[in-house]
Amino acid sequence: MSTELENYWLNKRSKYATEPWASLPSLFAQTAFPYFEPASELLELGAGLGQDGIWFAEQGIEVTQTDIAIGEMLSVPEELQVKRERIDLSERLPYGPASFDAVYACLSLHYFDWHRTEQLFDEIYDILRPEGVLAVLLNSVKDPEYGQGRLIEEDYFEIDGIKKRYFDLPSLQKLTQRYRPLLIDDQGTSYKDQAKGVSNLIRFIGKKA
Repeated sequence: MSTELENYWLNKRSKYATEPWASLPSLFAQTAFPYFEPASELLELGAGLGQDGIWFAEQGIEVTQTDIAIGEMLSVPEELQVKRERIDLSERLPYGPASFDAVYACLSLHYFDWHRTEQLFDEIYDILRPEGVLAVLLNSVKDPEYGQGRLIEEDYFEIDGIKKRYFDLPSLQKLTQRYRPLLIDDQGTSYKDQAKGVSNLIRFIGKKA
């Protein structure tokens, strides 16, 4: 695992922890939750501060939170079913077939080249149980930041030392064609973007066919 990348996210997390929304479930978490079955086993990829997984657990979901950096996360009340694991998403996911009822990834799957992105979505599909739910929020090509920095490959740039991918609906549909879509649009937002009046993040919620 990259120590440099881990330190990058620890620094970002320290900054985000001072925001007024730091302990609130994200807007996407609130959108996705009704699609999860009660008492589901959910894998969260790229948990960040951890507020979404903690909120899911408060609603009765059993949560495994993963991140490349698990330091400085919000503390979990002892009564909640939340497990934390250090996972680098650039490497193969360490879970067997049909391990989870749901996979949730809020702004964490858009940091990889297209080859690894395809692999990652295939691995997620495999670890979901039949009728399992995938919920992802992703950067959009409509983002004002799109096109800045060094171009690596189509829709993939290095900006301020971090590599970022930007999606449109067709590119996401290529990755999720084995799912039955429940929600797919480019109207997603975050608390940070909402304050700027921006709502162009790519949202996908689908059920494994």
